[in-house]
Order: sequence, then structure tokens, then C-alpha cells
Amino acid sequence: MSEQVSSELLKALNEITENEATTAKIDASIFIRTSQEMVREKIECLYNMLKVEAKYCEQKQDSHFDDVELIITHYKQKLHMVYDEFYCQYVNIQNEIQEAKTNSRIGIINYQKLVNENNDNKELKESIKKKNELYKEIVRKCELKFKENKEKFEKMIDEEFKLASKSLQIINEQNVFQRLFSRISNIFKGGKKYLEILKQYNKLVNNIDSYELVEQMREDTVEFVADIIEMKGIEDDGLEEVRIGGKYGGN
Repeated sequence: MSEQVSSELLKALNEITENEATTAKIDASIFIRTSQEMVREKIECLYNMLKVEAKYCEQKQDSHFDDVELIITHYKQKLHMVYDEFYCQYVNIQNEIQEAKTNSRIGIINYQKLVNENNDNKELKESIKKKNELYKEIVRKCELKFKENKEKFEKMIDEEFKLASKSLQIINEQNVFQRLFSRISNIFKGGKKYLEILKQYNKLVNNIDSYELVEQMREDTVEFVADIIEMKGIEDDGLEEVRIGGKYGGN
């Protein structure tokens, strides 16, 4: 293979690397925006539920600002714990993908060097090809894992952070006369009633075990890491490789 072809190959690989880096930045931006939007929607949903409860009890939410803010803040903290762990999963999986792609390019360059030097070491060439297939499989496995994690995260946010209010259910089931009677009653006792409702919401939020959810995510990550490490357990053939990350950590 001529030096000109060699130079053109390096140029093409550099262009691929730059294009992939640009695509990765765009994908990361979309990922962050959509994931954070899910979290914001959950927080807004809770806020609006408390607002409806306050209106039903003939109360102004601002009059109970501290109690409402405490519930919202606690709920938000638990949501962000899960989101932060999911973000770590995303970053680490992307690191694994980029590492595999980088090592694949190094393999291509090493293979070209053997050809340029008229090196007929078939065993070494086969080893390079085998490693490149391994890197492709790691990328495929990582992409599938991220898709799986994304679906799990969305399901977790939807199900584990869903707050079912008994009082709102009662409101929806009331007829016109029952609502009128409740409104008159709430004019005199609405403040006390709303405080009791806030206590119920506070209990619902407290019952969300975000630590357990995060622990489940981390255990799942450890299992995936073990699979990737096992895949990487190939014999050293003396070729230079780089490591740019790919470490998964719970903390």
C-alpha cells in the first residue's frame, strides 16, 4: 500500500472521528434535554396537583408556601438522584463506545502498517481482524444497553414517582350537590383540611425509596461491566492500544 493511500486513510479516519464527535455532542444534547424534561414534567404535575387541592379546600397555595415547598423540594431531590445515576450510566456507556471505536481505528492503522511493511504474519493480521470484530460487538452491545437503560429509566420515573391522591379521586367522583356542600364546609375548615392533605402528600413522597432505585441501577451496571470486561479478555498480541475511559462506577 502506497504512502499516498496511507495518508488518505488517516485523513478519512480523522474525518470520521470528527463527524462522530459532532454527532455525539448532538445526541448528548438531545439526551439531556429529553431526560430533564421528563423530570420537570413530574415536578410540575405534583405542583399542579397541590394547586388543585388548595383550590378545592378554598385555600391559597401561597399561604402554605413552606409546607408545599418542602414537599416539592423533597420530591425533586429524589427525582434528581435517579436522573443523576441514569446520566452516569449514559456517560460511561458512551465512553465504552468511544474507546471501542478508537481502538478499532488503531487496529486499522496497525493492519495497514503490516501491509506497508510487507509483513506476512497471518496470525497477527487475523488477531487484528478478530479484535476489530470484538470492538464492533462492544459498540453494538453498549448501544443496546443504553436503549434498555433508557426504557427502564422512563418506566421508573413514570411508575415509581406517580402520586395517587385519594382526595383528588373523591373530588372527581362527587356530584354537583356534594361539591357544593364540600365548598361550603371548606370555607370554614379548608385550612385544616388542606394541611392534612399536605401531610398525606408528604408521606407519599417519603415512601419513594430513591436509594433503593439507585442501588438497583448500580447493580445492573456492575453486571453489564462484568460482561464487557469478559468480552475484552482477549490475549495480548503486542499491538498498541489506547484506553480513554469506559470505567463504570457507582459513586
